[in-house]
Amino acid sequence: MAELFKSSEILNVAIEIEKNGETFYSTMAERLKEEKVRELFRFLAGEERKHAQDFTRMLESVGRYQPRGESYPGEWESYVKALADSRIFTREMKPDEMAEKVKTAADALDMAIGAEKESILFYTEMKRFVPESEHNVIDGIIEQERGHFMKLSALKASL
Repeated sequence: MAELFKSSEILNVAIEIEKNGETFYSTMAERLKEEKVRELFRFLAGEERKHAQDFTRMLESVGRYQPRGESYPGEWESYVKALADSRIFTREMKPDEMAEKVKTAADALDMAIGAEKESILFYTEMKRFVPESEHNVIDGIIEQERGHFMKLSALKASL
């Protein structure tokens, strides 16, 4: 019998991603000079904080969940862990250290746009690992991440 994947593990990764995103956006909001970019990054830091709270709430309510449709035991667990490891906000790439590498507002926006795109992919795939009753929460977060992507892209185009 295949070992059940712990959806709590994937939720812990999501919480870490969101907290790191909040740190990155807060740091950039303090360091950058362009007020429009600072304002957007302050807003996004707050959004990431809310997402971490949503995932923490989900974590409290989920147990072990078996994803459907695996070709072999552990397939989806390996896939999602690989996605998480490739994320822009991981333990290995600390958000405050990343912020040190940013030289311009355009650099910060590029980094943020990449993070939001990766978040959309990660959370879309993550849905397979949580009970259906929680899909609406993740769908809402995905829509917010899409909105973040669009706002960041529009701001970058206006610079």
